[in-house]
Amino acid sequence: HLRSGASCLEILVRNTVLVAVRVRPLNAREKGLGSGDCVAFEGSTGIALKRDGDKDARFSFDCVVRQDVSQRDVFDRTGRPLLHKVLEGYNGCLFAYGQTGSGKTWTMQGEATGPNRGLIPLMCHELFEDIQATGPSKKISVSCGALEIYNEHLKDLVGGDGADLQIREEPGRGIFVEGLTETPVASGAGVLGVIEKGQARRAVGQTNMNEHSSRSHAVVSLSITSCDTDDATGETKTVSKLHLIDLAGSERQKATGAAGDRLKEGAQINKSLSALGNVINALTDTKGGRRHVPYRDSKLTRLLQDSLGGNSYTVMICNCSPARVNVEETL
Repeated sequence: HLRSGASCLEILVRNTVLVAVRVRPLNAREKGLGSGDCVAFEGSTGIALKRDGDKDARFSFDCVVRQDVSQRDVFDRTGRPLLHKVLEGYNGCLFAYGQTGSGKTWTMQGEATGPNRGLIPLMCHELFEDIQATGPSKKISVSCGALEIYNEHLKDLVGGDGADLQIREEPGRGIFVEGLTETPVASGAGVLGVIEKGQARRAVGQTNMNEHSSRSHAVVSLSITSCDTDDATGETKTVSKLHLIDLAGSERQKATGAAGDRLKEGAQINKSLSALGNVINALTDTKGGRRHVPYRDSKLTRLLQDSLGGNSYTVMICNCSPARVNVEETL
């Protein structure tokens, strides 16, 4: 009941966007509420939500991941196909999307070591294994930056004084964040060291839904520069960007009990996620010819503009709770 990694790569190459859904197990809070399960799986691409007093809502996605699927199997169907295209010189973007407490941070980060490592550590280690496998004919360098978008302000998570950074665009360089600290890295452990430093500075807060709710979008950006070893003039040079994003959770004020700062944060989070949804919808709409893509509606979509759409590749993982108490938010 799980689509193969090879077929997920085929979908990504054909459509440039791959959408997977991951359902987590019931958590302690949901079990304590006596909540039943509202999710039924239909093959490797279908999912149905059961609603009291209403007909089931049915959806199809590129890949549906059930509760018992390992982090490595998720990576093989999402992260690995994207990494394959990034190492060919394309820009790429991977993010987890879903309500507060649906398992996004677990999917993206997981545990630091062992079998439960998330997509970010798995992708970082795989990237450098693939670089080593290219042999001496290629010279490849990697740099890493980490930032958060909190209430529509950009903050460097590695260096800087916490000032609001600005997004710029230049011919030949594309879109970049002015003043963002970019650290040269030579291993997966080096990237994870940068991320760990940044994670300690990220905004988190407690809500009814999640004791450690991410209140900002965290973006880890890898810049991968490649050229032939014997190329003295840079004719074979390619630069690709890989953005790995742990989004703040979408939320309903009633469910989270948010007030004051938490409530203001929630409003900005939902506005930003709505803008991202509008961009994805515009990019995947095959009807009506060329559509305006509203990249400038939020800092997040503006930052990712050259890694969403065009000749870039995007993997989106929708994380959701199977609990009946969350069915409307999951829908």
